Amino acid sequence: MHMKFVGAAAGRCCGSAFVFCAVFALAASVASAADADGIFAGGFDESWDAGARTVDVALPGQLSLSGRLYLPPAALRHGGAVVLVHGCNGLWSRYIVGGLAQGAIEKWGNKLAAEGYVALAPDSYGSARAPAGADPVAFQVQCSGSLYAGAVNPYTTRVDDIDTGMRWLHYRLGALVRAGRVGVLGWSQGAEAAMTRAAETSRRTDVSLYPDAAAEAAALPATVLFYPGCGRALEFIAGNAPMQDSFWRPHRDLRMNHGGGDDLHGNCAIRATTAQTIYAATPDSGHWMQYVEYTDAPHSFDGDLTQWPAAYCGTQPLSPGACAAADADIDSLNFFDQRLRP
Repeated sequence: MHMKFVGAAAGRCCGSAFVFCAVFALAASVASAADADGIFAGGFDESWDAGARTVDVALPGQLSLSGRLYLPPAALRHGGAVVLVHGCNGLWSRYIVGGLAQGAIEKWGNKLAAEGYVALAPDSYGSARAPAGADPVAFQVQCSGSLYAGAVNPYTTRVDDIDTGMRWLHYRLGALVRAGRVGVLGWSQGAEAAMTRAAETSRRTDVSLYPDAAAEAAALPATVLFYPGCGRALEFIAGNAPMQDSFWRPHRDLRMNHGGGDDLHGNCAIRATTAQTIYAATPDSGHWMQYVEYTDAPHSFDGDLTQWPAAYCGTQPLSPGACAAADADIDSLNFFDQRLRP
């Protein structure tokens, strides 16, 4: 597998204020819920066994989302957690709500649980958000060209869903999830939401969202992205300025996995290079933008693969997509381990 590394090692608010409001709301909930050791108290139902289950991701006074929860065996729990953010084809395999999640999500959820993490995949396309009379299956597909393309905004509402998932983990699971140990993993459109949530600034103003320790409590300690789009809809750029003038960069370490055969990779490579060269998002900076490009791999290169790779691609006779998936999965899990384990 040939990889390209860029750089050294390669809802409740709107507009430019949205992420600013989301960050501070989450910071307030984190600060109020944690004890002196940064561990959240109470809430976990000990009758829940290890494994995967469908849950209601519900917080007081907010819209309830369905979701898929993956719990580790008690002996392996270490307090780390990951919110999994589905792409534009929705969360559910074969669009059966309450069944298995789609391939890559189910694979990652089960693997994370086996490694001691709690994982939660909220469903952003639930029927509660669908227009009256809408086919709930059709509403689960929001890719370009579909009937409900972009109906749930990936840059506002879906960012809010990430925060809802994070708050719910603390609210419902108590001490199973430690403060400051919740990462985010997103695919395609969900990766764009995660990319927005992980940013240093809002989408329209190049001003840090993290001016003090109170805001820092809501920062994502680690983010992993699989093949997002990084075009102008993402914003983080002024007007018609060239993509090289992007001011997007992560507040904490972020890894982006992209395919060289994916039409979406070009703008992402440019934004990554700008983050590294202009904003010093380099290794050991604490806000590393690690961009990894896999030669000839297409969009959704891991989408149909349900088994965790046994080894790196190496000389295995795999397609470019399967080869990219093997290497990206293993390295991305290592990325989380280095930042989310105690």
